[in-house]
Amino acid sequence: ALVGLAFFICGAALALLRPQDPQVRLAGAFLMSVGFVTLMMTLQSTFTFLAGWERKIHYLVVPLSIWTMPLAYHFSSRFPVWRSPGLVWRAIQWLFYAAFILVIWPAFGIIIFLGLGVSEGATRFMVAHPSLYLTACQITTRPLAVYTIVCFGLSLVVTARNYRRLPDPDSRRRIQWVI
Repeated sequence: ALVGLAFFICGAALALLRPQDPQVRLAGAFLMSVGFVTLMMTLQSTFTFLAGWERKIHYLVVPLSIWTMPLAYHFSSRFPVWRSPGLVWRAIQWLFYAAFILVIWPAFGIIIFLGLGVSEGATRFMVAHPSLYLTACQITTRPLAVYTIVCFGLSLVVTARNYRRLPDPDSRRRIQWVI
């Protein structure tokens, strides 16, 4: 939990200290999402024992943490120099965001909506439409794992591409430091 807090504080500090710099804002958002992932992974094995406000906090951290996947690729494609990585790499970036927003985010939303116990009406709706809940559960398992692996794998590929194209030793050192 302390590592996650450190990531979150570093990301928030970066974003607050240089709000006019889009690269720093992106790095800050990425670091904060890593902080949420760390917190989620810390609580993952014990979340069934959480009750009341603790359980609600867990269900609010999960959707914030899964933004790490597309943000990792986005940050990697632009680091260390803030310029467009090229049409193909940007298309991949927007494909990751589209898949996240149109498929993964709604699936987690269904599960979280029920996990928070928002209303009896929501629970009755899910009982009346079990295939919706089961589909959400299926999306948040194996397809999410594949999505995660592809996002992080291509993040490494685009980082290696950026590293090879940098003539400046200082910029190469920045990539080495981040890796």
